[in-house]
Amino acid sequence: MAASNGSEFFEIELSNSELESSFGRSSNAEAVAKDEEDLIWAAFERLPSVKRTNLAVIYDDDNGGGGNKLISTIDVTKLDRNRREMVVLKALDTAEQDNYKLVSGVKKRFKRMTLLLGPPGAGKSTLLLALAGKLDSSLKHFMHTVPLLCHASKQSYIGQTDNHIAELTVRETFDFAARCQGASESFSGYMEELVRLEKQTNIRPSPEIDAFMKALSVGGKKHSISTDYLLKVLGLDVCADTVVGNDMNRGVSGGQRKRVTSGEMIVGPKKTLFMDEISTVLDSSTTFQIVKCIGNFVHQMEGTVLMALLQPAPETFELFDDLILLSEGNMVVYHGPRTDVLEFFESIGFRLPPRKGVADFLQEVTSKKDQEQYWADPSKPYQFIRPEQIAEAFKNSRFGKTVEDTLSAPYEKSQSHPLALSRTMFAVPKWELYKACFSREVLLIRRHSFLYIFRTCQTPSLLQQRDNCFYPAWAWSLSSWVLRVPYSILESVVWSCVVYFMVGFTPEAGRFFRFMLLLFVIHQMALGLFRMLATLARDMVIASTCSSASMLAVLCLGGFILPKNMIKPGWIWAYWISPLSYAQNAVSVNEFTAPRWMQPSGNTTVGKNVLELHGMPTDGRWYWIGIFALLCYALLFNCIVTLALAYLSPLKKAQTVIPVDNSIDGAPDEGKDEVLKSNGASPKPVKNKGMILPFEPLSMTFHNVNYFVDMPKAMKEKGVPETKLQLLANVSGVFSPGVLTALVGSSGAGKTTLMDVLAGRKTGGYIKGDIRISGYPKVQHTFARISGYVEQNDIHSPQVTVEESLWFSSSLLLPKEINKETKKVSSITEFLPHRVNH
Repeated sequence: MAASNGSEFFEIELSNSELESSFGRSSNAEAVAKDEEDLIWAAFERLPSVKRTNLAVIYDDDNGGGGNKLISTIDVTKLDRNRREMVVLKALDTAEQDNYKLVSGVKKRFKRMTLLLGPPGAGKSTLLLALAGKLDSSLKHFMHTVPLLCHASKQSYIGQTDNHIAELTVRETFDFAARCQGASESFSGYMEELVRLEKQTNIRPSPEIDAFMKALSVGGKKHSISTDYLLKVLGLDVCADTVVGNDMNRGVSGGQRKRVTSGEMIVGPKKTLFMDEISTVLDSSTTFQIVKCIGNFVHQMEGTVLMALLQPAPETFELFDDLILLSEGNMVVYHGPRTDVLEFFESIGFRLPPRKGVADFLQEVTSKKDQEQYWADPSKPYQFIRPEQIAEAFKNSRFGKTVEDTLSAPYEKSQSHPLALSRTMFAVPKWELYKACFSREVLLIRRHSFLYIFRTCQTPSLLQQRDNCFYPAWAWSLSSWVLRVPYSILESVVWSCVVYFMVGFTPEAGRFFRFMLLLFVIHQMALGLFRMLATLARDMVIASTCSSASMLAVLCLGGFILPKNMIKPGWIWAYWISPLSYAQNAVSVNEFTAPRWMQPSGNTTVGKNVLELHGMPTDGRWYWIGIFALLCYALLFNCIVTLALAYLSPLKKAQTVIPVDNSIDGAPDEGKDEVLKSNGASPKPVKNKGMILPFEPLSMTFHNVNYFVDMPKAMKEKGVPETKLQLLANVSGVFSPGVLTALVGSSGAGKTTLMDVLAGRKTGGYIKGDIRISGYPKVQHTFARISGYVEQNDIHSPQVTVEESLWFSSSLLLPKEINKETKKVSSITEFLPHRVNH
């Protein structure tokens, strides 16, 4: 029931007589406000249920002062961005912007959080992938599956890798994820029933919660209020209109990008979350806030979360209910309540020392090199307790018995609700998913129309969204194919108009348009070919290599560089499967069968002589054969793209393999020596590790360093008058030899920006200030020879080993005076107990 002018507001008008009868004592402001509120709700409750579902009552602050609140109603189906943010702010109306009030209010109208701890290589990611059903098929063992229930649409696995479309903003990324996951559709199903029951029982809900829930139940919109809610909870509202970016394009900071990865998966109505190292590159305060909000969701909305953290802060550790502790041997040494873990380890002889974090203690107590310091029984000599022994002690303890009893109890299927798990793979109808993909591709075209034509596909992000049941593969491939058709038409028209008459082809309208049609079909075939190679490769390096090889094969064996008569008989099959051969035959037949080439030349015509000389067909039907063949190739390539996106798995990174520890119980070195003696060998003498390379200590000073970038277009549209945005303001400091300096700050504070400026890695923007090396002004090309910069992003050649990477770097960086044996960095590889492909 909106206003006649289309606004989302409508006012309930009261006559003077009604006001006088209702408000007997005008001096009593509280009584007047209470009576006015009752009148509003009385009028609101008389509305039909259908209209009442779309309307909500809100309280606006009185801008005129006096502390009064104005009561008004809003149409939740017509909320603009400002009103959506206002509804979210009122729902999160706490000093810490905590979501406890909101989720507890939602629950009143209508469970445990587990921490996964373990050292690197203990198998945390593998366990999370197994529970999320995302392990490779060859690695699945004893996995219980329910074929009738599509549980993947009700759970999310949040990995360590940040795969996003760099050209989208944070808000656009969340809006697309909410639209695909059915963030609104999940509420709309029972919101009408809830409103009807409240009307029958005369229940007046909380206005803030009521407005939020009704706005959340509105489906079919490009912008969802759940996006604004999650942006506020994750602290991303300050960069909501900034592009996400990637390794090559500037965007949000590394910590903000990590929060985008988590938010993209939890913006929907999924109740089971598997979160793998979400605290990477995040500060402890941000990690605490995210975990606290997720904990409120778990406890109030009866969700289930298993979160792996490497080294959580004590205040973050206290937020969890249960704990799973993995050892270096990939074994579970504890699984139970977080509050009981210290009691268990005290029962086997280990005690937490004062001023030591529990999480750090648990990470070290199963380690061979750190376990001894926690031994708490002075009456007994310390002896290393292996992870197998700790796991066995846990199984025999009351904590292990509790877990065993829980697992042994049979599950009663009769107690499960039929709607607890979804029976469809996708949360919304497939046509809506296609429209969402189509809208996103249109947005990318509008944002970078020139660069979009060179993009093949964002394979990593597409595969991640596919695995989390965002949309079917054909929804993206079909929308991307359809939107490239206009570009193919434009290119064929422009190219034909420029080239056809300039080259001197036959000036006939029919042959000109047939030439234009042929170019259109060739362009569609080429787009499909390169999209197919990129999708099959799933890696930029591999895709570039395959594209170069395919171009070489198509050009050499397509009848253009080598005529058909010159191709060896053993390779003639490549000529017939090359798409370029059909294009070459079609364009040649279209030209040389024209009337001007029909002049007699011996027993035939000039045109036929030219075609026969180059081994090409002379029948005019070969033009249409070429058109048909190229269309079939374009269709085939795009079908392969769809099948590859639907069935191929992302390329897996090599996993670290921890070698089996064959030493006997006791001290590590003693065990190793005993094994050597038993084999008849003497232990090798311990040699000093490390090597000394000549270098000169240098100091760096920087004074009043400022860094500016051009003002983003989105901020200019908001009316910001400045032309430049300042990212660093008068930063000064000094780095001295022999002093280890820590650069700390919250996520988005500018830590990476400062290091990029000091290292000379900024290729854009404007830098002002004084940077000196040992008192001399910094010169970038000489500074690069004496400095090293370790960035957040791990960019390596995936086909080489760790040792080969170090050897290659030492060959490039160390001076020629260093001999080859020293360059082999033997002292560095001694710290690597094994070789892995990275």
